Amino acid sequence: MNNLLIRLVFIIVLILETPMIIASDNQVACYAEIKGVEITLNGECALITPAPWNKREEFSIQLDSGKKVSDPKHYFYYLEQYKLLGKTMWSANMNSGAGSTHAQNFLGEDFDIHWDKSGKTGGVCWENPKHLICFKY
Repeated sequence: MNNLLIRLVFIIVLILETPMIIASDNQVACYAEIKGVEITLNGECALITPAPWNKREEFSIQLDSGKKVSDPKHYFYYLEQYKLLGKTMWSANMNSGAGSTHAQNFLGEDFDIHWDKSGKTGGVCWENPKHLICFKY
């Protein structure tokens, strides 16, 4: 529990201290699902990231559905790459849907990154046994 709390504080500080810019084409193809349960993103999302994120060893990315907070399909994700004891790790958090303004749901640190094999976005995917999150950049 303490490790999770420390990670969440680190993520919040990183987000507040890192200069963020919206990608040059802020609307990107995106797709996300809780496998076998619900598709949470499907279409276009705002991609918010420090630049150039794909050339850094550590970074955080935000994907946002762009829907109103009151919309039941209002979802957003924070994706993070970081080094821990020399190993590259990928983790993700998401919000709880309508009315939720924080990415309080920790989805795990067991994500693998690969090119989108499904063809839904033509981009990169973060995947673990329960979640699939893809976006074009």
